[in-house]
Amino acid sequence: MRSFFESAGVLTDLKTYYRPVAIVSFMLDAQIGGTSPAIYHLTNVVLHAVVTVFLFRTLTRMGGAPIGALVASLIFAVHPANVQTVCWIMGRNELLLAAFSLIAFGSFIQNLRGRRRSWLVVHALAFAGAVFSKESGVVLLPLIVLYPVLWQSEDGLANRTRFSPVILLAVVDVGVVAIWWWLRRAALAGGPVAEPTSWQTLAANAPQVFSYLEKIVFPFRLNPMPGADRTSIVVGGIAAALLVVSLVRSLGIRRFGFVACWCLAFLLPALLVPGLPAYEHRLYVPMLGLALGFGLRATGQKPIGAQARSLKPEAQSLIAALAVAAVFSVVSFRYSETFRTPLAYWGRATEGTPYAPIAHVNVGQILQDLDKSEEARAHFQRALELDPRVPKAHNNLGVALMRLGRTREALDAFNTELALHPWNADAHYNVGLYYASEGNERDAIIQWEETLHSNKYYLPAYEKLAALYAARGDRAKADMYVQRARELQRR
Repeated sequence: MRSFFESAGVLTDLKTYYRPVAIVSFMLDAQIGGTSPAIYHLTNVVLHAVVTVFLFRTLTRMGGAPIGALVASLIFAVHPANVQTVCWIMGRNELLLAAFSLIAFGSFIQNLRGRRRSWLVVHALAFAGAVFSKESGVVLLPLIVLYPVLWQSEDGLANRTRFSPVILLAVVDVGVVAIWWWLRRAALAGGPVAEPTSWQTLAANAPQVFSYLEKIVFPFRLNPMPGADRTSIVVGGIAAALLVVSLVRSLGIRRFGFVACWCLAFLLPALLVPGLPAYEHRLYVPMLGLALGFGLRATGQKPIGAQARSLKPEAQSLIAALAVAAVFSVVSFRYSETFRTPLAYWGRATEGTPYAPIAHVNVGQILQDLDKSEEARAHFQRALELDPRVPKAHNNLGVALMRLGRTREALDAFNTELALHPWNADAHYNVGLYYASEGNERDAIIQWEETLHSNKYYLPAYEKLAALYAARGDRAKADMYVQRARELQRR
């Protein structure tokens, strides 16, 4: 079993992600539709519809009125921040995590009410589905413990008898997590996992919370690779104030606390990873918590300390919610065009984001694959204008220059890349290609050996070394490199 983002030909020692449910779903898509992306997109759309239905059902199980549950589910279904999750094939993790989380949470509520013991089995299987879909599924465990404290009980721990089913479910979930951890370690054996992050990383990523809040309340500055700029912090702060005031007034402090814990618990894992953009697909499951809060707020329940509302304000609220859903639908439809092609995706990412240099590198790579080397060169140079140290830009610029016949300039670009990033195996490999084209086999061998020193899984370097030694008549060394490559591919 390989790490989730690992593929043949791009192997690595870093093993972080163990997501077998998502992998199996992609395998099933491949059996049905082959390599056509249509089936993968269709599956994502179907899963999004399933999540929306489960959200509606969970709201009604929590005591929400059908109209309020329908409005909250509808707005969630068309919310622009969910476009990346649904349209981006790799957003499948979030969709599966959301579906299993809602099933696990809904069955937990049924079990808490003393319903059939079969709900315990449903909960255990759904919780397992969540953690085997994405690692952050484990945060459901503390959430089910907090639910009776913050949501059901107005007097905290006064009624201790209601906690017996919670304790039972918590024990079951701990067992599921233990099994998941053991299988994960076995599946990802053979290489180091990602190093643990520090509080400094969390502090550095904290401003991203404001970016996320901006996209929840004012989802109009959307980007495939967003960052937390000053505008996001200001607008996100306003959004936070609106959410807190609105939910506290309608739900009360305790229930608002549960909604906040749901949102933050599912966001926290992403905030512990250094250098990640504030990807919008990470909002999918946290927004389910807000949908639960607003769905029950919009049900016609009385705000704490307030009188029952009249029908007229309820009708006005419904009309306003439908208007919001209509606006969100238009924004979502227009934004979905960003995910139609890789070029559209990365082109959008070059606008208004601190990650624009990386996006320009990726746009250039796509253009290079389309044999548009001159256009690719312009994007690589633009990336270097924005950030002279951006990884891969000098190397990719060198490849474009090689294709344009400007070989000496290309060699300078490769060497600049290596001066900045000595671990870049691509740059070592390309310098080797340059020396080989010049008939300098000795230096080509040195560079391809350096390639393997930087990345022992770099299969093209094995092929080049094997071919070069075979041409020299050194069958022993040629066979040695062929054998090493085969051993890696059998992992």
